Amino acid sequence: MTPPPVNDGATAPWTDPHGTFTADDGVRLHAARAVPPGAPRAQLVITHGFAEHGGRYGALAAACVQRGFAVHALDLRGHGRSPGRRALVRRAERLVRDVDGLLAWAAQQGAPVLAFGHSFGAAITARVVQQRPDAAAAVALSAPYLRTALPEPGWVLTLANVASRIAPALRTRPIDAGVVSSLPAEVRRYREDPRVDTGGVRLASARELHALGARVLRDAHLLSTPTLIVHGDDDRLAHPGGSRALARDAGEAVTLHRVAGGWHDLLHDRDAAETRAVVTDWFEARLQAAAEPDASAGPARWGPSE
Repeated sequence: MTPPPVNDGATAPWTDPHGTFTADDGVRLHAARAVPPGAPRAQLVITHGFAEHGGRYGALAAACVQRGFAVHALDLRGHGRSPGRRALVRRAERLVRDVDGLLAWAAQQGAPVLAFGHSFGAAITARVVQQRPDAAAAVALSAPYLRTALPEPGWVLTLANVASRIAPALRTRPIDAGVVSSLPAEVRRYREDPRVDTGGVRLASARELHALGARVLRDAHLLSTPTLIVHGDDDRLAHPGGSRALARDAGEAVTLHRVAGGWHDLLHDRDAAETRAVVTDWFEARLQAAAEPDASAGPARWGPSE
């Protein structure tokens, strides 16, 4: 029996669906917010993947609000409702600064800060805490885009890097949206979402996506923030080997949870509810550990992991 599509979007618990955050360069970015009835136990910042938007994470937001977390789902510049040319990433570090700024703002709200990122958003989130480990008390990364799983020969990427300096906004051929999820209904929702950019990847964006992943892997030893990585074994966009390498080289700070048969977008895939529970349980465990004076500094671990 095929699972139904994830209940997201319009039914999400956004208390301020049109919230904004002003970046350090003055650009006002869209950041939907959902808050619990009482004082928040934590502040969670969600960073979406390339070409999509934060509104797709309503089911995760709802689960976190039920646990007493305030949720802030950012639309990266050039994505969703935020300004900028659609899906054009001229410098990945500009987006890293945006997410870092939102995390810094969240830290001023009087509760522990948590961070979740998916795909390119996961690489951005990892980069933030590599550069500023105290930006979040705990991090969860879904299918971080650190190495490509697409069957592109190396010379194609080299050519795209060179061409991106001349025509940064030029698009490659579109990536088949069918690789996002194993569920046809979810693929259809992705394709029909007017705020998802399904055109080809712009050359500058392709360059920056690959370069950021390489930097995160190169500096794996800088990742000391307690971090959970969830990655599907059958991911056809972000190679699971990138997550394995990051977990191996970062050491005890990282727990890798492999989802058997999982495709790229685990929160919109067959085992979405189970993956969502793994993520929210991880955050809960980290909050409880931080609240216990004699808690071990090492991250909690459970299987299947390595």
